Amino acid sequence: MTTAVVRDQLELGLFADLFDEPLNTPPPAAVVPVATGTRAHVWIVAAEIKVEDRIAKAADFRGSFTTAPGTRVDALEV
Repeated sequence: MTTAVVRDQLELGLFADLFDEPLNTPPPAAVVPVATGTRAHVWIVAAEIKVEDRIAKAADFRGSFTTAPGTRVDALEV
């Protein structure tokens, strides 16, 4: 005796929402926990550093550069 297989019997509710979002959506942003009760903060300093042309071009492309250890940097604004 054969039994008729109904579509409802084959579906798993476990993976029902697997394809609700497109696969190319970016992952959610990481949540950074905020320390409560601390008095710590971050200092931001604006500065100018004279560099060679090749370093300036790399900094323009990458958005950052490194300096030699011991380089003195004058703070323009804190």
